[in-house]
Amino acid sequence: MTAYIHVALLGDSIFDSRPYLHGQPDMADRLAKALGCRATLLAVSGSRLEDVPRQLARLPGDATHLIVSAGGNDLLDLGRRLRGGSGNLIARFGQAAGLLKQFTGRYGEMCRTVAKRGLPGALCTIYEPPVGDPVLQQLGSAALNMVNAAIRSEAHVCGLEVTDLRAICREPADFFDPIHPSAHGADKIAAVLAQWVRKAS
Repeated sequence: MTAYIHVALLGDSIFDSRPYLHGQPDMADRLAKALGCRATLLAVSGSRLEDVPRQLARLPGDATHLIVSAGGNDLLDLGRRLRGGSGNLIARFGQAAGLLKQFTGRYGEMCRTVAKRGLPGALCTIYEPPVGDPVLQQLGSAALNMVNAAIRSEAHVCGLEVTDLRAICREPADFFDPIHPSAHGADKIAAVLAQWVRKAS
């Protein structure tokens, strides 16, 4: 690894998770401990893709690596729009193509903003939350497949790496609730992020 490492975490509550962990360490603290380095939390719970550039404006001058987990709240917005649309669930899901295209465009803009910093960067895919209804689970999985494919594609175009949270958080114990990682899940994510930083350093 390089002599000095300072990782900046951007995005949403996947990283800004202290409020959901009853005061336990957030992702920056977990990552700093795993790496023995400095880590700065710029992510803010509830943020959307358009908020990442504002977070980047607060990037410390000595940052060496960027990791972004964003888009989950945008996807929740998309889901609310579909649920509030006309027709049955299947018909509304058919309307998702246009909304997903808009998501991809906004995600690409965010990627380019991150890539302009010229630092080693990684983007996190969006994991699949636990859903009891098998039909909703199947539809949600299909939507996530498309969204995560878009994330991988945009990352490749911008020269950024991808960390697959969907492969990391797969057990009920990994989730505090359907949206946020538990302490167990956060530890697993921090370990994989630390592995990427070591590889990229």
